Amino acid sequence: MRETIADLDEARIRDPERFFAGLREDRAAMRRTLRATFGEGTDAAFDAAEAAQDGLTAADYEHAAARSAALFRRLARVMRTGAAPDEPAAHAAVADHYESVRLHWEPTPRAYAALGGLYVTDSQRSMAEEADPDLPAWLAAAIDAYARRRLGLAEGEAGT
Repeated sequence: MRETIADLDEARIRDPERFFAGLREDRAAMRRTLRATFGEGTDAAFDAAEAAQDGLTAADYEHAAARSAALFRRLARVMRTGAAPDEPAAHAAVADHYESVRLHWEPTPRAYAALGGLYVTDSQRSMAEEADPDLPAWLAAAIDAYARRRLGLAEGEAGT
């Protein structure tokens, strides 16, 4: 409970106008990064994710930030128990991550595996690093394993 309250306090948006301007800039940069990394096929998925977020308020974003922080802390706890990325404990924690992604976008197994790779190579890394500096690499491997074992990504198929 204390962590949730702290997350909400840290996630407070002090200047909503500035926040939403920054969000638009961040989205544009993310779109460019995804297109450069994975090709123009990412545009449709990005459009769907943006549409799912249309109309969200500053309070909605604060709540989402607090939920994300709690999720990354949970993933880090699982990692610190020594669970390998392809073990059931990791799958259970990653299932929550997958469901959080599905609130905004319905990724294919291949796209979900690619998303995991962004935790190692992209600015998304910082969200995971806040929970634990070792989390990005573990999470990328755990997402890849989840995509293969639970979502049916074929062995040998790259997550792109």
